Amino acid sequence: VFAFNHWLMKCLNAPLAILAVVTSVFIWLPKARSMLSDSELIAARFISLVMIYFILVHVVGTPLPRYSIPLRPFTFGMALLGASLALKKVMNKE
Repeated sequence: VFAFNHWLMKCLNAPLAILAVVTSVFIWLPKARSMLSDSELIAARFISLVMIYFILVHVVGTPLPRYSIPLRPFTFGMALLGASLALKKVMNKE
């Protein structure tokens, strides 16, 4: 079970990280305002600011992977938010 979980997270890490960064940028576009309530939008934008700040600091500083551990819940949350917004958009098109 642990070996499978390790393999699964290795496979999902890059797509989840990319989706989280894309969602962090998308959340600032005017289109996001119509997809989320005001409180959800404020929370998502705050989390995206934390992520963007963290990325910029680690690009300039030392990008050690051990410092990304506290950010992982935010990364996975933003990735799931992006996936849920995309799914919501697809379901409304039909």
